Amino acid sequence: SLIQMPKEEVRAIIMREVLESIIAVANEKYHENELVNGLIVIEEAHNYIPSYFRIPREESVERRELLSLIKEKVKETRKYGIGWMFITQSTVDFNKEVYRQIHNYIFMYGLSIGADVDNVKSALGADLFDLYKTFKDPKRTGKYQFIAIGPIVGLSSTGMAIAVECFSDIDYFLEINGLLE
Repeated sequence: SLIQMPKEEVRAIIMREVLESIIAVANEKYHENELVNGLIVIEEAHNYIPSYFRIPREESVERRELLSLIKEKVKETRKYGIGWMFITQSTVDFNKEVYRQIHNYIFMYGLSIGADVDNVKSALGADLFDLYKTFKDPKRTGKYQFIAIGPIVGLSSTGMAIAVECFSDIDYFLEINGLLE
């Protein structure tokens, strides 16, 4: 019974069912020579796609099955027109096999301690990592800075990484761009 299961296991069951349904439709469309042009977003990905489980196998059966499904499908679903976005606060706790399948990275403020530093530096390179280290906490500044790197970055003519700053206040955005009347 779902009521008696830990909530993490119930979430894993629901996520697996949703993902399997999406992938089944995408597979069907693919065989009809159509792409779905979809993006699967998993927030707090380190909870569902961990580098290791901190609990016994018998207490995490559903989460392990979800991880297995994602590890398999993240490799196969590009051809269907499905992209994956994993949002995590820790690259260290995120599954390495899935991490290696990622082609585009967006790094925001906060990944600046321990092994996260090594992962960010490895993805960005030393020069961009130096820029990344200058990012300030958006809670203090109201500005959201990030670096995007990978083939998705069509904003730069060379396809290199770009640094972007976003605003959380629409009025300030309009003012700074001379759009207020």
